[in-house]
Amino acid sequence: MNNICALSAQMLALVDALKTMVDDEGNIDMDLLHNKKHNEIKATWTKKKSQHLLEKIRKERKCSMKNLAVKICNYIIEISNILIAVVESGNINKKELLKKVDVLSDDIIIFDSRSKSCHRISPFGPMAPNMAKSQKNVQEESTSAVKNSVLKIEQTKEMLKMSQEEYQKSFDNLKQQNKDLLDVLSEMRKCETKEIDFEKAKQMLIKGLDAMGRVKEQWEKMVRFFQMISNLMDSCLNKRLTEFVKSAEDLPKIPNYSHRDFVVDMIYKQAFNASNIAHLVHMISDTYTEVSSKYLMDKVGSLSRLISMDPSDPKFRVERLKLADGCDSARKAIEDLVIKQKKEFENNIHARVAKINSELKAVLPEVPEAERKAIEHNVQKGMREITQDEADQFM
Repeated sequence: MNNICALSAQMLALVDALKTMVDDEGNIDMDLLHNKKHNEIKATWTKKKSQHLLEKIRKERKCSMKNLAVKICNYIIEISNILIAVVESGNINKKELLKKVDVLSDDIIIFDSRSKSCHRISPFGPMAPNMAKSQKNVQEESTSAVKNSVLKIEQTKEMLKMSQEEYQKSFDNLKQQNKDLLDVLSEMRKCETKEIDFEKAKQMLIKGLDAMGRVKEQWEKMVRFFQMISNLMDSCLNKRLTEFVKSAEDLPKIPNYSHRDFVVDMIYKQAFNASNIAHLVHMISDTYTEVSSKYLMDKVGSLSRLISMDPSDPKFRVERLKLADGCDSARKAIEDLVIKQKKEFENNIHARVAKINSELKAVLPEVPEAERKAIEHNVQKGMREITQDEADQFM
């Protein structure tokens, strides 16, 4: 599924190319469709590119993303054939053409949104400097450009909303686990170390083992986290660099965009990816180090000393109470840290959404409410309808 999702940008570009040639009423821009000077039909290019993508997709293993991707490629080919026939024969069925374009528009929004949701890719990705310069002379049709901007805005807002929901679920889960663990510790403290019968000891051991089992699960997740970071760095930084030379050699001729510009942009993209990964690793590892050094390691170290002491020794009770109080303080401090970071995260989310609404929407022409609602609906449908099987395939 990962490889199929990676084709989303190319498929979206092909759909945009078709939509620049056909307006909302089914009228065709013949100047864009047919270059009479060189006798070239643009729809022939979209057809060939889509057929090439279709071959790649069919080699991937079966999943719901594959079915949707195949459907989109087939629709691009069908619409391209209709446009080619218009040039060759002049005949056109506007009703059929519009119906296919509408279905294709909805499907590509769902597919692109689902792909970005799986990859956690920002819709407003950075554009390499030379590519940005080369596109100044290639103006996209305004209506299509506005709709693409609205699509990116809705995708960004939905991703931010989903991130906030996931953070809240994790926070609620942490609070519940802390409460369960606190109940166990509170009950254990009621038992005197000198006077405890076998049945009570057995019950406390069972509860203690259960609590330790949950702690073990958290440490196993931490191990998986470090494995994830390792895989992330390997896939994002190493493997893509090995493809650098091949990509440079395969560069086709693009107007106003030289081979040197392409190499510079590739370096820029790799540097940006490296910066993103480094920031992610720093952010998570910094929190982990702070929690570990301030609240965990000293308490874990005191356990070995406590275990080696004689329960009848007066110092044992003092050390035990000291450890218990220290654990309470650490638990409260960690919870306060989580709450603080949660508030910072939510403030950043709200600030980002406010910025999108105020700055980006302010510079865009007004989009009909029905079209905006349709885009919003398809974005939500694409980003939220991801089954557990699909998530497992991605991982």
